[in-house]
Amino acid sequence: QSERTASAMLNSSSEPVFLCDKDGKFLALNEGMAQRFNRSVDELVGTSLDDLLPPDVAKHRAKIKEDVFSTGRPVRFEDERDGRYFDNQFYPVLDGNNNVVSLAVFSLDITDLKEITEALAKSREALLAAQKIAHFGSVEHDFRTGKSRWSDEFHKIMGVSRQECEPTLENYLQYVHPEDVEPLKKAIASAISQEGTARHEYRIIRPSGEVRTI
Repeated sequence: QSERTASAMLNSSSEPVFLCDKDGKFLALNEGMAQRFNRSVDELVGTSLDDLLPPDVAKHRAKIKEDVFSTGRPVRFEDERDGRYFDNQFYPVLDGNNNVVSLAVFSLDITDLKEITEALAKSREALLAAQKIAHFGSVEHDFRTGKSRWSDEFHKIMGVSRQECEPTLENYLQYVHPEDVEPLKKAIASAISQEGTARHEYRIIRPSGEVRTI
């Protein structure tokens, strides 16, 4: 029953999914998995995935497969093949006696996601470097979670260290000149409602009492 259920789940996903036995042979797979290797489903059933993978990748996956069969615990890991990166999940399929009889494998191509993540990281590094040179800072605030992030340069502008002040919107507004708090809130609300940018000038009061205009 467990195998029938797992098999039925294969075709409910557009992402590559398959069932394999202890030797790594395909017991069942969906069209997404077959297309990844430019084969048909019928061509792949009964063949071994290891024969389609580079030797080092096949060896690594074989070790993980053995661990899942012996422990009965699912495993999630990433690997790389021909310049593409994959997020793999191995789930044990049990029989009526709770013995692992096969594996349900989900394999998602995350290459584009990794490239975007790396590009964002490089962009952030470039932004931080530019801030140090030009002496300007940045604030990121997530209104869904209420969490904020202040750059190192912004901490310097505010005159507080990371240890002295937690980066929250509430703490940020505490340093704004009392006469400028409400206009600043309105400017932020306007930028959010219009889903655009806004330019606003206001004053802050640093812990030393020094007033600065931002």
